[in-house]
Amino acid sequence: IHYRAWDQADGTFPGSSVLLSSLTVNSLSETESTASITVNVVNDAPSDIQLTSSTIREKLPIGTVIGQFSSLDIDSVAPFAYSLVEGAGSIDNSRFEIVGNELRLAEVLDFEALPNHSIRVQTTDLEGASFEKAFVVQVLNAPPRVTGLYVRGSGWNSSYLAMLAANNLGSAL
Repeated sequence: IHYRAWDQADGTFPGSSVLLSSLTVNSLSETESTASITVNVVNDAPSDIQLTSSTIREKLPIGTVIGQFSSLDIDSVAPFAYSLVEGAGSIDNSRFEIVGNELRLAEVLDFEALPNHSIRVQTTDLEGASFEKAFVVQVLNAPPRVTGLYVRGSGWNSSYLAMLAANNLGSAL
């Protein structure tokens, strides 16, 4: 039996035909016959979601991009749809939003209030198959900014600090 099998790598889509040729009916005859078989491809769901970055500094503005999602799917290519979904690990979904494949801030995060946030993301391929995964977004503590100096006393140290403050260099300390 000679055959040409459907191969996912050749870009053939559902409904492709497989041709069987040179079929020997019995050993006494060399009759050849051809048959056509319709192949119905079953869509496999995505098997993983990856996020380019899951850490962000605290106190950044709403809309700041944290990272970009990508999906692993053996029989589909981009684009994939991404959404925040309810389920295990979705407790902080409301603090984030997804635009296209980007995870963005939906509120300003504060390290001291909560350093880790749990979200649950679903990816869906073009055929409608989906996969869900929980992620932890880590908030990094930002160093405090010096906004002013209090100069007390006299002598070289006090004069030096007063000069720094007068020249707006206090934030360099």
